[in-house]
Amino acid sequence: MGMVISSNTLAIFALLSTLILETGNIRKCSSLVLQENHEAEQFHPSTRQRRNVPATVYEYLISLEVNTTNMDQLRNTLKTFAYPAKISSQINVSDVDITTDFTRCPLTTTSPSTGINVSMSVTLDKEYITDYNNKSSSAYRKLESEINSVLKAQYSDIKGFIQAFVTGFRKGSIIIDFVVEGTQVDMNEMAKANKNFTNAIVSVAPVISSVTAQVISSSSIQTPAETYTGENMMLICGPNSTENIDIGPISGSVWKLNDLEIMSSRFKIVNQSKLIVNNVIPEDAGRYECILNGTNLFFIQTGVVKDGQIKQAPNIQLQSEIHVYCKVGQTQPLQCCVQPPYNVNWYNGSTLLPSKNAEKNCITYDYEIKNCSGSQEVFCKVNESVGYEKTTKLTFFTEGLKCQRCSKFCGKTAWNCHE
Repeated sequence: MGMVISSNTLAIFALLSTLILETGNIRKCSSLVLQENHEAEQFHPSTRQRRNVPATVYEYLISLEVNTTNMDQLRNTLKTFAYPAKISSQINVSDVDITTDFTRCPLTTTSPSTGINVSMSVTLDKEYITDYNNKSSSAYRKLESEINSVLKAQYSDIKGFIQAFVTGFRKGSIIIDFVVEGTQVDMNEMAKANKNFTNAIVSVAPVISSVTAQVISSSSIQTPAETYTGENMMLICGPNSTENIDIGPISGSVWKLNDLEIMSSRFKIVNQSKLIVNNVIPEDAGRYECILNGTNLFFIQTGVVKDGQIKQAPNIQLQSEIHVYCKVGQTQPLQCCVQPPYNVNWYNGSTLLPSKNAEKNCITYDYEIKNCSGSQEVFCKVNESVGYEKTTKLTFFTEGLKCQRCSKFCGKTAWNCHE
């Protein structure tokens, strides 16, 4: 005798389907097999002893075939349920068992691709109904199917086309959001397809506005590995060589830092695709976003400047000019300091001079006067960072100069004179 699938039996399938579909990344196969187990067990509901009055209990094995890329997630989700799971007063799900079989379930959908998604939207002169909020409603599915047919017909001829599909509907009158996926983006071809689409979609509803398109880059804004405070930092926006995106001439751009449009005069946009940050400070670290207005396309890219990429610049302290009473053979002490974690050394040209440690992060060098003509320059350089150095100029005199004693780091306007 054939088995009749009751509404209670279907409830079991509904439970299993719900459990599985909630895990995501799964596609339900078309086959569903219900098998009847005729080895009925008869139990007393409380003592589990066999009753004298026969009570037939049927066990059904529901085989549901699914395709998933994350088996561990599926197993863990199913483990969270307590079994037996009660569906009604007469139905329990005793257990769920997972087996893997990679041959029985034929895939009927396109495998995940690594194409470029161009997100688009167009506004149609059509009344928006609440059913369009529900992707399972018949009204949504009907409109989705109509538009998908037009999308495929109009975009399938562009180079590298993979697929085109509706992603949702919004109010105003109806805004259609859809995606065109391909292995490359040629905006000349895309613009032609957009025009053909707006002409063809009138079979569904008249078009109010032209197609707008945007692509979110899979690459990041180019940022320097490190920048010191007080320096300038340049960020570069645009598709890299592997993205195969031609956005055409750029007519404008918007740059944002931490989701706020950049308005400060310290920031300068150059050729739309470059951002120069002048006199960098630690607060310039954060998430940057650029929006380039290309030919019929908005190109969006993000990038992060981490806190560690902006470093506090070395602050070298020394006496920049010293007037010294000249006596051959005598020494003039020179001191140079810098904040941690940096270290400094004295140089005469490219020659490293022997220095001694003084107070914390300071060094001294005893400069020996060898002649009394003219002046002499020595350099204090940071060891860890190229380009950070300061100069001390020693000017020698022998007589006739009146001056007063100066303090540490007294600068150019005070003299260090012989008593």
